[in-house]
Amino acid sequence: MINLEVLGRLLAASAVQMAKKRELAHTHRSLASQTAEKVPTYMSNQTEFVPGQIVVLKSDTSVKGAVVEVLPGEDESRVKVFVDGRRQTYYASQLQAEDQPADELQPLSCDRFHASLTALQIRHPSLSTLYSLNAARVNFIPYQFRPVLRFIRSDRPRLLIADGVGVGKTIEAGLILRELQARREIKSVLTICPRPLVTEGKWRSEMKRFGEQFTHLDGPTLRYCIKEMALEGEWPAQHQKAILPYSLFDEVLLYGPEGKGKGLLDLDPPPRFDLVIVDEAHHIRNPNTRSHEAVRFFCDCAEAAVFLTATPIQLGSEDLFVLLNVLRPDLIQDMESFKHIEPRQIRLSIKRWTMRGPKWQIGRLRPWKHSTKRSLRIGADPF
Repeated sequence: MINLEVLGRLLAASAVQMAKKRELAHTHRSLASQTAEKVPTYMSNQTEFVPGQIVVLKSDTSVKGAVVEVLPGEDESRVKVFVDGRRQTYYASQLQAEDQPADELQPLSCDRFHASLTALQIRHPSLSTLYSLNAARVNFIPYQFRPVLRFIRSDRPRLLIADGVGVGKTIEAGLILRELQARREIKSVLTICPRPLVTEGKWRSEMKRFGEQFTHLDGPTLRYCIKEMALEGEWPAQHQKAILPYSLFDEVLLYGPEGKGKGLLDLDPPPRFDLVIVDEAHHIRNPNTRSHEAVRFFCDCAEAAVFLTATPIQLGSEDLFVLLNVLRPDLIQDMESFKHIEPRQIRLSIKRWTMRGPKWQIGRLRPWKHSTKRSLRIGADPF
């Protein structure tokens, strides 16, 4: 919505500039003659208004606007004021300057000014500032911050990270989590990954580097969470940040034991996690599997979602379409729409990346890993 008061000030500033140009065009003779003129007697008893000044009507102080232009007159000056989206003309005697609050014009100390700027950034986070930059016990590797930058600038919080093995996808996901926490309240996070990563404790140990404590969900614990959700309508507080393996998703868990209770897909309301992280997302490339159904269910209900995979190019177009369709079904609705971004854009992005990649990245990763990483982020640009 346009701020009429600000618009009035802009018009007034424009009028001032035009007046200055006219003044420069005046001859010395005209300037001298203007100086010699006597000031009208009425001017000594009234306020002199200037463009940009905020004034109100004396008869109705609720009518307020910015002075756009002052038109001198023999008996009394007229003043053009921007009010209610248009210019209106009043006599100077009809107007008075708006009273400014005493504290509005008080000078600020340097410390107070910096504190005000900091508060403004906290209330309205910038898209060019990373609050997660030094928020974890991780080494500073520039390319690992690229996913979080893309994530915060996207129209919806959805991202597919397709990096090579060993380049730090878990760290990249942790940085996204940290950035979200710095910008708003994040209470619930669900991580879905293969069973070996749960058994080895990889995700739990990596998240400790970000100061996060996650619980592992086994079969009985997950069924308990589903039961509590069905009864209370809320996911158990002690499992708000949880890690569970794909292998738990079977027909009984998803649809419930016959005649003995609800399954995961029957929950109403469904569990709504603030962030869902799906590691090795290529495990859901087959839409006819229980894992695919469960992941789609959690992502559809989540505020934000991040997919991690190391092998998107090798999966082929149909498998890649399935992953993107789960992330953004509103954009990638069918194979026909997917073909508009694939495969030409992916091939071109691979070429750009291998030819223009910064040396510090080329020295750290093998070329094919660059191709994988860059191509899927370009191909998934809508996210």
